[in-house]
Amino acid sequence: MHLTSNRRVTYGIVVIAGLIATTCGSVVFLPSAASAVSRVRPAAVSSPEPVFLGTYPGIDTYEPVLEVGALEAAKALHVKLVWRVPETFDTAQQLNITEDALSLPNLRGLSVVAADPNSLEGVVREALAKGLGVSQLAGCSATSAAPVCYDSQPYALGTTAAMHMGQLMGGSGDVVIATGIPGNANDQGYINGARAYFTAHYPNIHIVQTLYNCDETDNTVACAESALSAHPNLKGYLGAGNETTIGAETVFPQAHVHPIVATEQNDPQTVAGIKAGSVSFTQVQPAVCQGYLMVLIPYEEVFDHLKPHVKYFNTGSIYVDKANVNNYNSLITPQCNQIIKFVNSHVMAKSA
Repeated sequence: MHLTSNRRVTYGIVVIAGLIATTCGSVVFLPSAASAVSRVRPAAVSSPEPVFLGTYPGIDTYEPVLEVGALEAAKALHVKLVWRVPETFDTAQQLNITEDALSLPNLRGLSVVAADPNSLEGVVREALAKGLGVSQLAGCSATSAAPVCYDSQPYALGTTAAMHMGQLMGGSGDVVIATGIPGNANDQGYINGARAYFTAHYPNIHIVQTLYNCDETDNTVACAESALSAHPNLKGYLGAGNETTIGAETVFPQAHVHPIVATEQNDPQTVAGIKAGSVSFTQVQPAVCQGYLMVLIPYEEVFDHLKPHVKYFNTGSIYVDKANVNNYNSLITPQCNQIIKFVNSHVMAKSA
């Protein structure tokens, strides 16, 4: 597991604290999911211990939160989680580590987070041929080999971001988009959604530049500086990716420039930026709940003999700005419980 740096361990603890609800003095995490344990394989029937594998394309601020959720599911379901992530964002390396891990003893399930809809198709088919429970988070396509795929619908997130940006910008001005590596289908879906919404509803808003490789701690400041240098009058800075606006949260205030800054994560810097006014809003995806599903869905396929009867479902997001930044965490656990209830009532069904 990649819980090696102080940054990532601390962030995981912060997230768990924000997502745990305390009732009558007892700690309850995702009660709808935890209650499912009573109807599945008893903890005593766990010799040898079933193993469930999750892989992600590279370390970023989103990845450790997914792992937190996956670990909670593994604990609740009395199985072992193996979490594999390349040190740098690399879909080819993710494929390699996923293929290697298919030989793990007593492996019963696989969930992958896909940045490229096609990069993991072969290993997903191999896992299915081995009889593993399989699910896919992100990179969803109608032809995916995975029985079910889920995410927060990047295109919809992009359209929502553009809608709010357009209102806050007064319907006109230049926008720079900061994103990660070229070819990330999830980021591109977000950008496509924003572009389409601006075109249809705000013809006087113009995307004047798209900056790549901004989704890294070392580059995020340089991207914001580059945007400001090339477009000193920019009115909007839209981040498609996990760390793309972190630099903007310091670069623009220091330059006494205040464009509308929007992103799609809730890392500590972004939350602080919203409170300070340097970030206008974000859309928080239920990462810890998505991580929980990465174990729960394959588990139900294998041990409950359920199968997905929908190919895709949307896990949604929470809009966060200065008005609700201090209390949005209270919405996350109820949202997760609703997602898990939906999965168990509308997604998973008994095999024929």
